[in-house]
Amino acid sequence: MYSIPLLSLLKNSSDIDTYLTQSSSEINQQLVNGTFDAAQISIIDYAENSSELALIREFAISSTGKSGCALIFFQKNLEDFESIVYQASDQYLALTQIVMREFFEIDPRWELVSTNQELEKLLKKYQGVLLSGNEALRHHSKEGNAIDVTEEWWLQKESPYIHSVLAVRKNSDKIGNIKSVFQLINSKFEVDMEVMKIHLNKNDKISDKSFELIRNQYSFLGNDQIWESALEYLKFLYYYEKIPYIPGLNFL
Repeated sequence: MYSIPLLSLLKNSSDIDTYLTQSSSEINQQLVNGTFDAAQISIIDYAENSSELALIREFAISSTGKSGCALIFFQKNLEDFESIVYQASDQYLALTQIVMREFFEIDPRWELVSTNQELEKLLKKYQGVLLSGNEALRHHSKEGNAIDVTEEWWLQKESPYIHSVLAVRKNSDKIGNIKSVFQLINSKFEVDMEVMKIHLNKNDKISDKSFELIRNQYSFLGNDQIWESALEYLKFLYYYEKIPYIPGLNFL
């Protein structure tokens, strides 16, 4: 849902086949295979196929402090954790595992559970519950014990967390058109937050608090600091064996 401001600018650009709101290994593979010419993907997704992809330097979705996209809920002291359950094997699971080991020196057992279980019921059964992505954003304002994992990353590293980047296939026959579209957007980038709020309320049942979180904590443009942070995070991903090597950042 945090992708909507950027996607709203792209929806009328017919030169690029499809714009997508979420990053996943499936979307990444479709991008590489040629189904899509451009897509929003995570840093991990990019690392897996960096030799075939290029990044749009001017765009990245990042946050500083709380993002609401990776939340660990728990009923007891964090230090007593033996296991944490999660509902999606995504970029936020990788980040959480890194943060737990690097900053909290905790290495719990991780268990995948079905996505149709309510948070309250999970907390009665398990010590800790990781919610990620849109599901986490829907719950970020709940009372109780919770850790915002991206906030922990920010506090420890003073570095923004990059949620997604815009990647393009290097061999796309639409490279010229793609460049023109993104240069035009970069020259007049403005986020219409009211349009975004209407879309979020209609499609994702997002609360006003979650909307304000996205308004205040997220950035949608790339810059030198963002890409330096991306390289630093890639080193962590490699050290904790989430990616096989540290790729270079190839820009369009």
